[in-house]
Amino acid sequence: MSTLSELRCSYLAGVLLICGAGCGVAGDDDDSAATTSYNANPNFEHPATWLYSHFETAEEAELAFVLRALEEDLLSSVNFDSDELIERSPSLAPLTETELAELKRPAADPTACQAVSLASHSVHPVSRHALAALQSDQTGGDPSTPERHQRSFDDNSEQCWGSQDCQNLIASDEMTRVNPLFTIELTEELRYRWVELSLPAPSTTPLGQQPQAKGEPRTAILMRSWLPERAANTDNTAAFEQGYTLGAWFPGSNAEGHSTLRYTASWTQTVLPVPLDDSTIRQLTRGAINDAYQAQEEWLNTMP
Repeated sequence: MSTLSELRCSYLAGVLLICGAGCGVAGDDDDSAATTSYNANPNFEHPATWLYSHFETAEEAELAFVLRALEEDLLSSVNFDSDELIERSPSLAPLTETELAELKRPAADPTACQAVSLASHSVHPVSRHALAALQSDQTGGDPSTPERHQRSFDDNSEQCWGSQDCQNLIASDEMTRVNPLFTIELTEELRYRWVELSLPAPSTTPLGQQPQAKGEPRTAILMRSWLPERAANTDNTAAFEQGYTLGAWFPGSNAEGHSTLRYTASWTQTVLPVPLDDSTIRQLTRGAINDAYQAQEEWLNTMP
């Protein structure tokens, strides 16, 4: 049963928790299972904000459940063949103070951020994108940091993450962001997680039992990053007041070069030396994300 079908089934049953396959927790021929307690499926309105706020605390099956909902939404609503970026930019809800409570970040209202998302196909498989995440020199994949974009790792996570011997990658980026309007030195904290999308819905797994993946493995990457502090240029005429990013890499169909479906959600508040309206800022942000997508494709072409 698809994610949307599970949600519809829960709604029709008139309950808060989403039921499992067939809207039941046991087969008709298993009377003893009627009293079995099951896990609850995540309750969310916006997949991207839920994934951002629950990145560290959610179980893998919960992340897989919401990622499948996000993937289904992207596949049904995004025109991947369009050259118009707005047609690959689904709506994105704002983040709230509550959703960012666990992060060390600037003391700024997150609802002041411009919320922008962009989806795209990649010819490279998810495993190649994982290899890119493990590079210390990130300049090749980010045109906005051509001079300096250095990544360091914590807890030796880079030694086990690429082979999926550990689930989490912990990284920190030091970079110089350059464009016609400013040059800004900044630090970004990043976290990556492997997520197995073939894990069943939590509501089909009894409490105390580990969910077991079903069918062919479909392993995605989920990433969360943020600016731990405000970053400004030397004369303080331009600044990143705050910034948060969610990234997802879904294994694709491998048809027509669609090896990976990429998704980026960005929430950023900037101060610029020239006045720009919100629509223009969002347009520029989409362009910057798309430029990074294209640079990463070329970077991966040359990577061993």
